[in-house]
Amino acid sequence: MDGISLPFQAAGSMSIVPVLLASVPQDPQQQQQQPFFCSLPILADAALAELLFHSPTVAFLQLHPSTQLALEAAQTLSEAGGDLSASLREEQQEQRNLVENNSAASITAKDERARNGQVNWHAICEQIITSWFETFVKVQDSGFKEKLDSQMKYCCKMRLKCTKRSVLAFLHLCAVNELIFLEHQDNPEEGFCGISGFNVSPNRSTEFYNRFVTLRRGRFQSFDASDAPAYHEKLRISHVEEHSVRNIFRNVCLVPKDPARWTEAFDGMTPFVFTKTKKQSVPRASRARPPRPSGNGGAPSGSATPPG
Repeated sequence: MDGISLPFQAAGSMSIVPVLLASVPQDPQQQQQQPFFCSLPILADAALAELLFHSPTVAFLQLHPSTQLALEAAQTLSEAGGDLSASLREEQQEQRNLVENNSAASITAKDERARNGQVNWHAICEQIITSWFETFVKVQDSGFKEKLDSQMKYCCKMRLKCTKRSVLAFLHLCAVNELIFLEHQDNPEEGFCGISGFNVSPNRSTEFYNRFVTLRRGRFQSFDASDAPAYHEKLRISHVEEHSVRNIFRNVCLVPKDPARWTEAFDGMTPFVFTKTKKQSVPRASRARPPRPSGNGGAPSGSATPPG
């Protein structure tokens, strides 16, 4: 390089040090400086050495111990080290900000999906309840009509969420249109609002399944014959969506009699039954309170005090 001469010797008498490549300006009036070489004394500062090691402009040279360092070179290297330090801090702060922003965006997106889900079920519930009332007044069987009425009244009395109200109304509409056959309890407080189970009509299982999948997707299909689409084959859905469909039935405790036969239950080969999930009971002995300590050194009352 121009302007500085560096003597080199055998490796045994020299040190391997990292040095910053810069240049010596050819013209003193030139504003932009060119690379120059700096030697061992500059690297006495450990923090600066660490910056140089991580810098893309670092080279490893074997320098003679007697190499002298010019004042201008030392000053320029110190300024370069400060610039590198500030640049690294800015880069680290940008990375932290990026991680925080991504995390906040992920939480916001999750909350937004949850709110949208609630809004969709609320809109579905309004549509399906309206259809329920229109269908209810046309039911001829007084006994069946009375059961539907008591179950819906109990559902409203308990202020069940839109999801459960929609499922109840959907099952009622399917029963009226003979897609399924409901089994009722006399008391609406038993089962799912008085429903103890149901069987899907095998020859209309495709229609029942497709209607329910469409309902879960946020759209209620009218049972009006003029608007009803044709159901030739089952909708093909992903495993995730299938899991969501099953979870809706699990939430109202209506599951296949054999929990592993969901496909058969939707095909009408095995019934759905009300099966309430049992919470794991805690043995009574473990719930018993420990005996209160008495005045005899903390020993339980009625027990012998151990000898001192």
